[in-house]
Amino acid sequence: LIWRKNLLTGESGKTKVSKSKPAIFDEFLLRSRIHPVMIMCIILRNMPDSFKKAIQTAAHEEFIITQVTASNASSSAVTATAISRKESLDDNAKILTNSQATT
Repeated sequence: LIWRKNLLTGESGKTKVSKSKPAIFDEFLLRSRIHPVMIMCIILRNMPDSFKKAIQTAAHEEFIITQVTASNASSSAVTATAISRKESLDDNAKILTNSQATT
């Protein structure tokens, strides 16, 4: 990854950061006292397309999971309502049957 030093240290020029040593890079960013949101913006702006695609896929999957969960919750509510109505109808049928038997 190539980062501009002026974004990280206030100096001009460019610096290369090794992908094999992310812990060292993280420590460097922490010591530079850059706000975490700014770091995220820099990372997101400079990431490779494959990583962007991975994030987009994860976001899409999370959206689908949310939709399926909401759909399941909705169908559970409909099922619970149907069961409740069936029980109510069964109770009414018993009452009607009992009242007809006594007359």
